[in-house]
This record gives sequence, structure tokens and C-alpha cells, in this order.
Amino acid sequence: MTTFFLAVTVKAAIILLCALVLNLALRKRGSAALRHFVWIAALLCIVLLPAVSLTIPPKPAQSIAISTALLPAASGRLASNSVASGQDPASPVPFKYWLIVIWAAGALLVSARIAIGLMRIARITRRAAPGGSASAVRLRWSGEIPAPLTWGILRPVVLLPATSANWQPDWLRLIENHELAHVARKDWLSQMLAQAACALYWFHPLAWFAAAAMRREAERACDDMVLATGTDAVQYASCLLDVARAWSLDATLETGTLAMARPSGIEMRLRSILDTGANRRPVKRASLMAAGLAALALLLVLGPARSIAQESAAGMSGSIFDPSGAAVPHALVEAQSTSSDREEITHTDEAGAYSFPGLAPGEYEIDVKKAGFAVLHREHVNVDASQNQRLDLTLQVGPVLESMDVIGVAPPPPEPAAVQTPQRIRVGGDVQATKLLTRVTPVYPAPALAQGIHGSVLLHAVIGTDGNLLSITPLNTLVDPALTAAAIDAVKQWRYQPTLLNGIPVEVVTTITVNFQLARRFKAPPAPASNR
Repeated sequence: MTTFFLAVTVKAAIILLCALVLNLALRKRGSAALRHFVWIAALLCIVLLPAVSLTIPPKPAQSIAISTALLPAASGRLASNSVASGQDPASPVPFKYWLIVIWAAGALLVSARIAIGLMRIARITRRAAPGGSASAVRLRWSGEIPAPLTWGILRPVVLLPATSANWQPDWLRLIENHELAHVARKDWLSQMLAQAACALYWFHPLAWFAAAAMRREAERACDDMVLATGTDAVQYASCLLDVARAWSLDATLETGTLAMARPSGIEMRLRSILDTGANRRPVKRASLMAAGLAALALLLVLGPARSIAQESAAGMSGSIFDPSGAAVPHALVEAQSTSSDREEITHTDEAGAYSFPGLAPGEYEIDVKKAGFAVLHREHVNVDASQNQRLDLTLQVGPVLESMDVIGVAPPPPEPAAVQTPQRIRVGGDVQATKLLTRVTPVYPAPALAQGIHGSVLLHAVIGTDGNLLSITPLNTLVDPALTAAAIDAVKQWRYQPTLLNGIPVEVVTTITVNFQLARRFKAPPAPASNR
């Protein structure tokens, strides 16, 4: 969990840094509208990133290496070292749970700030005096705001300060055009997206930087739309400067609105307005599609990817003992995922140790089987991605089962009753079990044999009504791929006598285990020296 949190943070930083580099490249040649769209795409990606990382499973070919230098090496030590049997109630709460609490508290505070701002602007709108309408936009006059504001998406509202009635008619027209440009561009929706990103990544400085940069580019894009109507640049810059001088809007109200002239960045806006060679063209559809596809590709590449630490640290190992504390060699250990059909198997070595390296994080059920011992079943074994889970288990001696047949003499059947009309009775329950007719032994792959690789391949298949195997699927994925391929190549040639249910062939499911084992090599003892 800790590694996932850190990995998402690093991936979000990569996305935002890519957007920053692209905006720097577009500073001279690209328009403000295009730079604004780049920031929108980046913020949308980081908002969707956690969901994509959780819903799209990573594939080995998709796994990319996020440098462990970016992920603190202590992340594995932050997780709990409790064994899967459960954590000691007296032990302190693991850091990962405090991490969730701290993140949730910060996200809640930022969200509350946004909600308060929206409620305040809604209350101000209700108390504002109507000032007419421009197309589908409502105009309102309010003495509670010092500068023009815009908010809303379904029923957008432009709020003008009451003091604007004393402004020059030309200036008032320019201000209205600027705010209507925000409405036409749906900038309030992108503003809410930026606020959502800040709430989700409140601890991330790049998220706040991206939100502020996107807001500045939105203002410049609206400036370009106003100037595109033939407005004099000097007159518009003078109007903007006067509005900025009267600025006194508090930060809470800023979160839910689009204000015309924040003092921060006003100098760069004025330079852009007075720059006669600036690119003021709107974004072309081809540019929008290119930027959108690039953002989607980056999200799909980074989202499912696991970091090196997450990929290498996940796993489970331990030892199997008997009641006396001695190691139990050659015991079968099975790990069945509770959230999927994935199942892994392995055997203990001569020292009773077993290992599932690279086991995917999640909850598992563990079964340990050994002849002469009772089957050990352990539920709710959690494998964390940030550490190698240690689970030592002890087998108990299996019970001895005995049976006795007690034979009695049944009484004679009763005399047949009066003749009745015969009835048809369907007799069932007759199952003739399947039988293996042809078995092909797998060939031990030469490379695996040379490298001393061994393991067990667990296959799931369906015995068809004609006795052939259908849908052969490997259940475990940690075994060497060459062993799995050799097992499938041989097993698909097996032939069965089909299972009969009341004389009719039916399909049945079967599980086949193919054990690839290495035989021990014994060195011949030297010949005894002859006595002469």
C-alpha cells in the first residue's frame, strides 16, 4: 500500500513534468489556448491515475522501471512486519494506516475549502441584483465582490461589482466580453478539475503549480479572444490594470470562481496583450486530438506499470515444521488467490523451506499437504507489495481412519399389492467415471535441465464429450515458462474415456499437476585397491 501510494505520486510528477516541458516548448510558438489544454490534459490524467493503476492489471511486458532513487528505500520498512496469521493487537498501528489517515485529512480539508467557496458564491449570486443576460449567461451586480467573477457550467453566471456601474462603457463592454469568453470556453469546468487534482494531491507541489499555471493560461486565452474582436490592446491593458488595482478577493472565494485580474501574473499578461507578434489563434481540432491522444497514451503506459520496488519486494516465504519442530521436506504448498483464479504451487526443500517470489499482492488461502500429516488450511493471508511476507507453519500428524462393515439380514420384501397402472420413473444417479486412455510424458526442456530449474505446473482443463482435453489453461504463473509450455504440449495429446452420466457423455473439469523434478546424481565409489 505504501509503495502504491509512492508510485502514484512519482507517476503524477512524471505526467506534470511532461506537461511543463511541453508548455515551455510552446511558449513562443504556441497559443495560450493550446498551453491551457495541455495543462487540462495533464490534470485530468493525474486525477484518473489512481483508478487506472487499480483497475488495469499490469503485464510483465508493460512493467516499467521507476527508479528506486525516486522511491524512498525505507518504503519497504514502513509496512508492517507482522506475519499473515494476524498482527499482535498490542503492537503499534503500522505507518501505512497513518499515511491513509493523513492523506484523507488533507484531502478533506482542501475539499471543504472548495465547498465553502462554492456555497459562498452561490449565496452572493442569490443576493445579487439582476443585470440582464447575454445569450444563455446571467449577468448579476453585487456589492460583495471587488472584481468581475464567472462561475457555473449548466447555468453560468457573470458577477460584476456594483462599482462597475461607474466605469466607462467601453471598459464595461471589454470586461463583459472577457467573462463571456470564459463561459464560451467552459473554463469553470477546467477550474473545478484543477481543484479536484489539488484535493487529491494536496501534498504534491507540482499539482498546485499546474493548477495555477492552467488558470493563468485560461486568462491569457480569454484575453486573446477579446483582442481577436478588434479591441485596442492598449485600452484593454489599461482596463485590466485598473481592475487588478481594486483586487481584494479572499482565497476561499477564488477556489470556485474565475476572477478576471489577479495581481499575481498581471505583468506577464500585460506583456502578452501588448505583444503584437503573439500567437492568438484558437486551438485547432487536430492539435486537440494529438494532445489528447498523447495524454491518453502516457496514462495507459504509466497507470498499470509497477515500480521496481513493488515488483521485487512482493512475495511470500517460510518454513514448514512437524509437531516436534523438525523441518518437513517435500511438502506441497498451494497459494490460491481469493480475488481471482490464480493459484501457485511449490514444494519445500530439504530444509523445509518454501518460497513464492514475485507473488502478486492480495489475499490468499494457503494449503500445505504432506503424506502422513493432516492438511493445513490457512485463510486471509495478506501479501503486501512492499515486503516479502514471512509465514512459518506447523503440520499436525494426520488421523488414522478405520472402517467396519456391519452386515444384517434384511426382512423379506412385502407381498406385491394389487395390480396398479404402471408408471414411468426416471432413474438417474448413474455416473461412469472418466479414465485416462493415452498419456504422453512431457519432455524436460533442455535449457531448464541445464540450469537446474525445476517446479510444478498446475493446469486447468475440460475433458470433452469425445475424450479430448479442451481449454487447457495454466493456473500458476511463477513457474518457468519453458516448463509450462512443455507440460501443455504433452497434456494436450492425452486422451480420455469420457465421463458418462446416465449413459450420456458429459464434459467435466479436471486439474492436472505436472511435476518437473531433478534426479540426484550419485558418484560411484572408487574401486577398492587390489592387494598384491
